[in-house]
Amino acid sequence: MHSTSFLTQASSLLKDHWGHSEFRPDQTGPILSLCAGNDTLAIMSTGAGKSICFQVPGLIRGGVCLVISPLIALMRDQVASLKSKGIAADFISSDSNSGDIDRISNNAVFGGLKFLYVAPERLKSPVFLARIERMDVRTIAVDEAHCISQWGHDFRPAYREILAIRPVCPKAVWGAFTATATVDVSRDISEQLSLKSAALFRTPIRRSNLMFAVYNLGDSERMLLECARRMRGTGLVYSGTRHASIQLSERLVHVGVKAEAYHAGLPSGERQNRQKRWMEGKTQVLTCTSAFGMGIDKADVRWVFHANIPSDMESYVQEAGRAGRDGLPSTCAIFPSSEAIQNAKKSLELQFPPLDFIQAVYQGLANQGFVAIGDCPTENTRFHLGQWSTQQKASQRLTESSLRILQKEGLIAWQKNTPSDDVRLTINTALQRGLNTIDNAVPSSILGQWLVRHVKESLQESRWPLALIMRSTSLSEFEIRSALYQFDQWGWIELVKPSFTASISWKTARVRAESLTIAKELLEHRKQVSQVKWKTMEKYLTPQDCRAATIERYFGEEDAVPCGTCDDCRASVASLLQGFVELIPAKGLRISEWLWHYPLIDHNLKMKELTLLRDAGEILLNGDQIFTA
Repeated sequence: MHSTSFLTQASSLLKDHWGHSEFRPDQTGPILSLCAGNDTLAIMSTGAGKSICFQVPGLIRGGVCLVISPLIALMRDQVASLKSKGIAADFISSDSNSGDIDRISNNAVFGGLKFLYVAPERLKSPVFLARIERMDVRTIAVDEAHCISQWGHDFRPAYREILAIRPVCPKAVWGAFTATATVDVSRDISEQLSLKSAALFRTPIRRSNLMFAVYNLGDSERMLLECARRMRGTGLVYSGTRHASIQLSERLVHVGVKAEAYHAGLPSGERQNRQKRWMEGKTQVLTCTSAFGMGIDKADVRWVFHANIPSDMESYVQEAGRAGRDGLPSTCAIFPSSEAIQNAKKSLELQFPPLDFIQAVYQGLANQGFVAIGDCPTENTRFHLGQWSTQQKASQRLTESSLRILQKEGLIAWQKNTPSDDVRLTINTALQRGLNTIDNAVPSSILGQWLVRHVKESLQESRWPLALIMRSTSLSEFEIRSALYQFDQWGWIELVKPSFTASISWKTARVRAESLTIAKELLEHRKQVSQVKWKTMEKYLTPQDCRAATIERYFGEEDAVPCGTCDDCRASVASLLQGFVELIPAKGLRISEWLWHYPLIDHNLKMKELTLLRDAGEILLNGDQIFTA
């Protein structure tokens, strides 16, 4: 069949099932390539419509289209979307029971399904591979394909299991899809998936409706809060930790913004409720960590702010790219405080523990799991992350990095178990005495009085659900945790820290820790790659000719030209403010107040203009004040 025939058939399906009259320009190439039976690698920017690029060919080619996807949320959303269009689709996840797996597999074997979504971990099962062999799999789509590359930003060992289905499905055409991949990562994806003479499609990473900026004028957090207060429409604020997301949401509410924190510690139902309120526009802003966003299809996000600094450009482009999917102008800004920069550097260092520390963690896994040398337990063992880290006087993040390295080496698989939100503590007589020194109206006094009434003075630990305390005191999570921390520091209570544990699955027989084989050269190379990625982010944070062009050059677009819309581009065309000096009152003018008469994207431009006026002797700048010369 010729490409014109494929295009005609594809366009008909697009109209019948998706209701669109034509494809986006960047979708046509990958669709026609897969329809023609060519292995295909498509690197398409966030919001470009990657899923249609394998769903339409899957329908045209017939049989079953097997889609490998990393997250249950992604699978659930895409399957629901296909079903709503009258297309038979289903997914198998870790939540599926044996009955569901049998039913779904049989539907795929006997022709009832057009699309079957699975996680890469599922491909480790010989039983499941045998089931796939009975299916008429004609198309295989690997979503988020950058996860297979060790040189990418989100390497997942389970993606290496994908190759197990190549001999099982010898007639299938392969499509690999991702939003972000450098030239090196693209090459690695093709090699790791053994793509045969793959057709490469790379859409320009630039999205002309996104305006990029970096705000580092004075107090970064105050600037972020003020920017969020003045922004219109729905927004996201990314932070580095769960605690920071809670803190930011509280401060946003304080300045009049409808905001809520979204983090892994929330009960599942509450997470869904907060996401639903944000999706419906009832909550303007979600403050979240990097875990939020994958599989979230909200077109009208007008702005994405970062209070933290992503460790690499890939992560930033994916997170910032959740803005403006409807094509309307949207703002993407980073607020880099000196503390955030230091935290980012420290985080990078903690990703690569020394070999002897990795060996010590491995020994700790064996000790806590009672795993003898030569044994390979068939059931998971438990590892007390927090307890072990405290005993070793080491950072828990360094311990987690060691677990990730052991997993990447194929020695173990692990999953962190999030502790409950229950407050665990003991109190003593110092609490009652101390409350007499605190204003009765402040949150810490309100919480303290509640504790005195409900918690008995005892050496025995008491446990209370956080939600109950919030309802009883009308205090926020942030206010409660801040007060508890302060009471603990003052010695009025003893706060029991949550116990973080990990579930460990042993992939190979245990060996002596000192003889553990870790590819030191590979570790060193990964460290160098991460350092290079961080250097790119540092460069992005400093004034350049163009923020957007800096991003594009990182992804291999060497001929990138200035965008004309980012803060750097606009600041490069600064001209002296006309008639500004005459407007300055005798008492002076506050810079921070004056700036808000201009769009956020122009703040760097206006600061440059002020500097030019100062250098010309027209004005004086003293801290946050402007005076006539």
